[in-house]
Formats: sequence, structure tokens, C-alpha cells
Amino acid sequence: MSLHFINSTHGQAGKSWFIRAIVEIFARTDDRIIVVDASIDKRIGMTYSPAFNRIYDLQFSSQDACAIDKLLDFGTDNTVIIKLPASDLHHLIRWGRDTDIQTLGFPCYYWFVSTGRDDYPAAVLDLFGHDNCFLVENHDRARNFRAFGQPEFDPERVVRLPCITTDPVEIYRVEHSQKPLAALMEAADLPILTRSRIYRFLQQTAESLEPIATRNFDRDRMCRDAKHTA
Repeated sequence: MSLHFINSTHGQAGKSWFIRAIVEIFARTDDRIIVVDASIDKRIGMTYSPAFNRIYDLQFSSQDACAIDKLLDFGTDNTVIIKLPASDLHHLIRWGRDTDIQTLGFPCYYWFVSTGRDDYPAAVLDLFGHDNCFLVENHDRARNFRAFGQPEFDPERVVRLPCITTDPVEIYRVEHSQKPLAALMEAADLPILTRSRIYRFLQQTAESLEPIATRNFDRDRMCRDAKHTA
């Protein structure tokens, strides 16, 4: 019963890694999750919503507004996680203004994945409202966020995304496996060290993310469940 837009202002910021984490962490208490992948390769969508991702081609552009509006139908009954390419931010802002997303009847959230050198888009804060905007600090890309920092951002809405590995072979295996992280932790063909790193990545992300979910999203899911049982 909500839309979660995952975005950044440049490529390779860690959106796919964060989506892997947030989907699997949310799935522990929410069984109605859909992943919509607007990237070119659509790898994350094929991993977590393969059938859906084959038939639904989301493109945030002025030429394909109907595809975007379908998100509103999905969001009324599901938790929808949307991966947006960095280049699509201006399309999201335009669509959000035209749709007036703060009056939809269910919440829309924006997650900005930062490597430490980005300024949070002011237009997004105005569009979604400060309480519905979150910052994801990708510590795999920026080891010292204090050096860059966004001190004005509410620390209770900041997720710390840890480094999973610096081994390019391991990164390639995970990214191209088309398997959830939880499944990879049980994969006998992966080294024990790789499975251990995946486990720590999920656990550390959950420790940072779950307090935010408790404060902000559990009530949304309770309202949705009450609607279906009424």
C-alpha cells in the first residue's frame, strides 16, 4: 500500500544493492511486494518479480505517461519498489507534480542513494515532503561520509548501506546470479566466505533500516491488511 522510488543523481551509486536489501528485509513482514525496474537491463526486476517484469515495461518519460500511471493501481494493494535510472529524476518530478502524489490516498516514499558527494535534490523534498524522503549512505563507495556529509538531513531517516565486498568476481557473481541474496546464502556453489559476506551485508543493513520501517511503514501495512480483511 505504498510506492518506494529508489534513485540517485548518477549511475553506479548502489541502487541495485540497496533494492536487494530493502526487498528482502521488507519481505520478512510483508508478502505483497512488487519490484519495478525502469533500468535498461531490468536485472533487479527479473530477480525479484520475474513474471511481472516481463509484461510491465516502465519508462519514466513524457511519451509513456500511461505506463507510469499504472503504478497507482499496483500501489493501492502492494508495497511497490521502483528502481529509477539517475537520468529519470526530472521525469519523476514532473510526473509527481502532475499526479499530486501527496493526495493519492497511500504514501509515496523517495530513497536517495548517495556516495557522499551528492546534494539531496531539493525538488524531491518539496514534492514528497521531508517525512517521506530518506537518505541511503553507500559506504561501499564513500568510506567517510563526515568528509562530505549532509548534516541537515534528519539522522532518523538515514540508512547506512555497508560494503558487501570489493572482490570484482564476487560482485559479478551476485549481480548476474538472478537470485535473491537469501538464496545465495544457501548456494552450495558459492564459497563460504562469500555467503558470510552476504549474510553480514543483509544483517547490517537491516539493523539500520528496520528502525525506519518500524517508525514509518508498519502502520501502512497494518492499514492495508485491515482493508483486505474488512
